[in-house]
Amino acid sequence: MSFLTNFALILAAFGFVILNGFFVVAEFSLVKIRQTQVESLSTAHGIKGHLLAKVHSNLDSYLSACQLGITLSSLGLGWIGEPAFAELLTPLFESFGIFSEKIIHLISFILAFSIISYLHIVIGELMPKSMAIRQPIKMSLFSAAPLYAFYWLMYPLIALLNASSNKILEWMRLGQVAHHDHLVSVAELKGILTASHHHGELSHKEIKTLNHLLELYDLQASDVMRPVGDLIFMDASKPLIQEMRLLVKTKFSRYPVCEGSTDNVLGVIHIKDLIPGLVSHNRLLDLKEFIRPILRVQVTDNALDLLEQFRRGASHLALVYSEKTLVGFLSFDNLLQIITGKIRDEFHFSAEDVFDLPDGAFLLRGGASIYTLERLLGCDLSDYPVSTVMGLVLHKAKELSSDGVVVEFDKFSLGIEKMEDPKHVWIKVIIK
Repeated sequence: MSFLTNFALILAAFGFVILNGFFVVAEFSLVKIRQTQVESLSTAHGIKGHLLAKVHSNLDSYLSACQLGITLSSLGLGWIGEPAFAELLTPLFESFGIFSEKIIHLISFILAFSIISYLHIVIGELMPKSMAIRQPIKMSLFSAAPLYAFYWLMYPLIALLNASSNKILEWMRLGQVAHHDHLVSVAELKGILTASHHHGELSHKEIKTLNHLLELYDLQASDVMRPVGDLIFMDASKPLIQEMRLLVKTKFSRYPVCEGSTDNVLGVIHIKDLIPGLVSHNRLLDLKEFIRPILRVQVTDNALDLLEQFRRGASHLALVYSEKTLVGFLSFDNLLQIITGKIRDEFHFSAEDVFDLPDGAFLLRGGASIYTLERLLGCDLSDYPVSTVMGLVLHKAKELSSDGVVVEFDKFSLGIEKMEDPKHVWIKVIIK
């Protein structure tokens, strides 16, 4: 074999290594890049983006093209590389006084195989894989057009390979090859957000808000409601002047209206409806003429559905029932606070549900929802058939005789710190 021929074969071997690396880059970048990224790239990068979108939309077939390219490149490298490198090494052995053809062939084969394997693994596999993982957008745009051309050039063979693969899977009762793009769970989304925070893309406040927003879809009315004891009613059966004094004292914008007892709720009154009546008549004759329908929901109703009802114009105050028993209420602000945290205005500085204690424990309102405790502890308490922290204590302790009662859990304990009355209880949360 002449020197030029041998040199050409070595260049061809390096060419197969580079070609193998190209198909590895294409394969890993296509799998790594997300569909949402492809959609934006298709409009922002002209023909390259358009071809990338076409390739990614038929991912299984183009991954088969990558595998075919890798296989052909590896076979070509082994076919050309070993004899070319062996021929290149022969003069080196002769210079050391080794003339036995068998020994030269054996050692040359071992060295040539080692060199080719090294180049194939490092340049043809590891480097392109790392490049694709680190820069999937750049590498997918780079490889889309050549891969598209290769796919149609080798289409008959690729179609045969895909058909054979699918038929074998059918025989194995595994169905057809699934698309490589997949749905992302809420837990995975939170992981993506956390990773974005670690890389400086999102602040801690942004992460916290987005995580709370993701949690909202799984919450029920019982998780976000306030206890019925915190609800202030206007009574249509009482003197108007008395009810107006209540309004001046409490300064809320909406009040549920009952007649005689809270079991007979007529609707809701908005302060904006009362002001025109005062201005036009100088006095109010009957509260009932200003009553609007009030939203009534069940404890199991989804929080997101309630938010949508509020958005569509329903009264921003809803009564929460357990079947026919009024157990709590919630407002638009209650739902919004799940995402943003406490919302305060000029008139109301609502009592906090949670206070930090110097010893590392927490003080929690008994009427706080189980969701509040779950968020505080980072655990799941959905196995307990209760909706409030006080309900959880009662479920474990069965009865409460006085302050100081403590109930134990695996990772925390709850103790009655202060009981002003059955509706106003403070519970100490100790994390173990």
